[in-house]
Amino acid sequence: MLESGLGEATPAAVWLSLGKLHLFQSQWARAQQAFERALALNPFLPEVHLGLYAAAQAQNDAALAQRAQEAAAILLQTSPQAVVDMARAFSSPGG
Repeated sequence: MLESGLGEATPAAVWLSLGKLHLFQSQWARAQQAFERALALNPFLPEVHLGLYAAAQAQNDAALAQRAQEAAAILLQTSPQAVVDMARAFSSPGG
């Protein structure tokens, strides 16, 4: 497993990329774990919250999705509905 070779000092951007990879592969739980690792390193990256929202939605975790949606909306200074649209684009290949 790729994650076992990544240490705690790995930049949040690496965990973000790994989370996106897992999203594209429909590996929702792994995506969530990668995004949570990225958040632990840098909670101010809106893209991480978008990815976490997408992973939570895919797993029907409404509470986590709402928290991620609200955090992304605050960081991006936009509406929660705009976050939904952004997360859709973010979690699609090429997004």
